[in-house]
Amino acid sequence: MARNPEGPQRLKDDAMDAVLAAADAGCFATYIEKQGGVLVPRKDYLIRTAYDLADELNDYGEQSVQIYGIWSPLIGESSVCARIRITGSW
Repeated sequence: MARNPEGPQRLKDDAMDAVLAAADAGCFATYIEKQGGVLVPRKDYLIRTAYDLADELNDYGEQSVQIYGIWSPLIGESSVCARIRITGSW
């Protein structure tokens, strides 16, 4: 899913590509429409938030989750990473 300097990104699935294009454009109404509409449960969205367990415990000593990108049930366990995970200290 590398960015194409000559145009917008293109994914193999047109439905997923339409959702990401709407999100990139910042049009929330189109994004929701491309995800299936306002009445579609989140579990049925084409593209969902990808979570991972946090490396550190929270203030209450609990292991929490953190967002690391997005994924789609259309591509299975593969994920489309929205940011690079940095390990270690700065």
